[in-house]
This record gives sequence, C-alpha cells and structure tokens, in this order.
Amino acid sequence: MSARTCTGTSSSRACAGPAWTLTEWGRRDTESGLAWIQVLPGRANAIVVSPGANAALTPGTVETLLESVREGDFVLCQLEVPLEAVETALRLARDRNATGILDPAPARPLSASFLGLAGIVTPNETEVARLFDTKHLSPSLATVALPLAGTPRAVVKNGKDGTWICDGAGSRHIPAFEVEAVDSTAAGDTFNGALAVTLSEGLRFDEAARFAAAAAAVCVTRAGAQASCPARQEVDALLAGE
Repeated sequence: MSARTCTGTSSSRACAGPAWTLTEWGRRDTESGLAWIQVLPGRANAIVVSPGANAALTPGTVETLLESVREGDFVLCQLEVPLEAVETALRLARDRNATGILDPAPARPLSASFLGLAGIVTPNETEVARLFDTKHLSPSLATVALPLAGTPRAVVKNGKDGTWICDGAGSRHIPAFEVEAVDSTAAGDTFNGALAVTLSEGLRFDEAARFAAAAAAVCVTRAGAQASCPARQEVDALLAGE
C-alpha cells in the first residue's frame, strides 16, 4: 500500500502492522486525510471525508509508483484521491495488461470512458445510483449495465441482500452470509481487498467474489474500520462452516 501522509507520524503508525506493507511516497506539510464515521440504525453508515494530504496525489507520482506493474498484476483504486490520479492508474494498468479494479467510492458520477479503463468496477447500491443518475436501477440490472458501459467485469455489493457479479458468462447472484452485523464501515474496503488478493492467486471470478463476500461478512461483525478487517483464517473458517 502506498500513502501520502502529513508531517506528523500518526498516519504512518495507523498503517503499520503485520497485515500491511506500507510504501510511503512522501509527506506534505498539511493534515492527513481523515474520515468521520456515523453508524446509522440498521448498522449502515454515513462518512464525511476530509482528504487532506490525499488531495496532493498527482498523475506523475502515480506513474512513478506503478513503474513495477506488469501483466497479470492487479491495481486497486478508489476515489478519495484526485480523479486524474485514479484515471492515470487505471490507464497504466490497462496499457500494461494488468487489471485495474475500481471501487467508485465516495459516490460520484463517472463517464463511460472513465469506467471503461477499469477491468472490474465494484460499486455498492448507493454508488450505482450516482453512476447512472437513477434510483431505479436494481443491482442485478446494474451488473449488466456496467459491462455495456465498457467495463469487462462488474460487482454490485448489496449488503445483506448479497452480491451481483457479471462478466462474459452473464450476471449471477452470490447470497450474503448470515452474520450478526454490528458496523458496516469497512465492509466495502474489505471486500475489494479480498477480491484483488484472491484473483491475483488465480481464483475464478465467482470464487474470488464469494471469498470477498465472506471477508466482508466477518468485517461487519465488529466495530471500527482497520480494526474490523479480518485475518485470512477467519474468512476461511466462515467458508468452512457453511
């Protein structure tokens, strides 16, 4: 993981630990990015983001960071950094026969040409509404609409109602795992990280999406963001217990 941090050290400490390899690519004389999270009734959440040093990420820096990306690699992006930096990352991944995975969060409208740079797009139901400027598109239809917009593979995360995926073989549904939800804050990030890891290990798209759904299910059983992300053995245990 690469990060832009402020001149303080708290953000670097927050990313340290056995589950992280942090490539710190610079410090800025400004505050680090922060997120204020409110857990809502039903265990959904609302998040207010202050980008801080994240807003300093430039296309040039992205090009430097991705110099080592090769065919078969996976590049995972989201939208808490400038859009031109994300576009550069996705374009470089595509040009080098790597797979760009785009989590379009925080939600915002995106052009078909932008979406077409990604090999996989993974919105949730709220982000789908912003992508297509409508509240009347079901997750199942959205997984079909995204490939029509130029994205080869799509995942629509729909919480307790499961996950829809679509590729050249069509659209299909992955049921949610039954767990006692406490806090959904990091569920999307956990899903995307697990998806990228298992695809890089050679799992089929369906298998990787199911593993990612299990990882997100473990995540929502406890409060917090980084602290709620599960270890792999926890995900394997949930899958084994079905």
